[in-house]
Amino acid sequence: MIWDSKILVVLNQSKTYRYFLFSSFFGALGFYLQMVAQAWLVFSLTHSTSMIGLLAICQFGPLVVFGLFAGPLVDARSPRTILIGSYSLMVASGIVVAVLILSNSMTISVLLLFATLRGFLTCIMAPASRTFVINVVAQEKVPNAFGLSAAADNLAVMIGPAIAGIVISWAGAATCFLLYSASFLGMIWVLYRWKPEDCERLEGRPSFELLKRGLKYVAINPRRRSLFFFLFVVTFIPMSFATTLPILALDTLKRDATVYGILLSSLGVGSLIGSLAVAARRHISVKWAFLAVSGLGVCELLLVSQSIVPVLALIVGAAGCCMTFYVVSIHSVITQETEHHYQGRIGALYNYLVFGVGPLGSSLSGWISERGGTDTAFMLGGIISLLVAVSGLAAFRSDEAGSKTLSDRL
Repeated sequence: MIWDSKILVVLNQSKTYRYFLFSSFFGALGFYLQMVAQAWLVFSLTHSTSMIGLLAICQFGPLVVFGLFAGPLVDARSPRTILIGSYSLMVASGIVVAVLILSNSMTISVLLLFATLRGFLTCIMAPASRTFVINVVAQEKVPNAFGLSAAADNLAVMIGPAIAGIVISWAGAATCFLLYSASFLGMIWVLYRWKPEDCERLEGRPSFELLKRGLKYVAINPRRRSLFFFLFVVTFIPMSFATTLPILALDTLKRDATVYGILLSSLGVGSLIGSLAVAARRHISVKWAFLAVSGLGVCELLLVSQSIVPVLALIVGAAGCCMTFYVVSIHSVITQETEHHYQGRIGALYNYLVFGVGPLGSSLSGWISERGGTDTAFMLGGIISLLVAVSGLAAFRSDEAGSKTLSDRL
């Protein structure tokens, strides 16, 4: 056995997932390289903070508007075909941007167009990647695989921006976009090598009717509906506490960017630990997920009126651990309890709530912090987290449904 740790056992059982995980880590690293380079270029060309805001709208707008419609596409088509096409477009667009930068032909319009294209591709790739992973690992190893994938992404978040800064200063922004394009070649190679077995797909074309069936699939099942509702509430306010960290460091504490960097690093380390904790568990229960939400609530309340930086760093790290443990656990539970031909639509709904609704909650948390201070935002997030935890533990107090077959629950 190559991988003896139970955290890494899925890598031994699925060679395809092992290759995909490693290549997706480099893809995530390239993704954050180009994000930093793109923001730097926009500000260099315009010297306008409002253009940075417009850039964010171009990046996340497609997910908010069209994110749910990616689900029917993934359920009606092969995830392998979707991913190969999407990654190929990513490679091509990164090369085009790099060439324009090197030829001094880059304009703000082209950068915004690139960001919009990436936003569209990302909202399609996320549920397709999720479905691909489900196809290449055993069902009981889905939490392990999701935990490792989240850990790889968190690691990329932690080191990607720092590497981007070094690359920009030494080799220029164009190199970041070339590395971005190169980072997807490994995933394209893995997908070409994968010989899919007969996977249950829907016949016909992606349509609004398929989307309605997917939403109804969630609405008619009380357990599934409750899980998504609680996910929405936690994502909207409590998980947005990360948005207030720069305000906490620079405004509330009157400290410099170094303190903000410490808090951000603590959040990243905690998130990495939380994802590995999910990967290490043999069985993921809803009970443990809501206990993690209660931990998030306690951490946010402990942040109120706290000014000692080392203590703040520990609390923020613990909050990141609880937050990631909850999100990845709920993702795993929902996936394991979803019929195969609904996976794309359920994945799209999950991504819509976490990555589409999340930025809206972050904006609200930022507004609350500016109006009432960071303590108000932390207190509100902590109270909501504890209410969700108590409600969730009461709603799923036996969690017997998690051990029943899917047909028993429908």
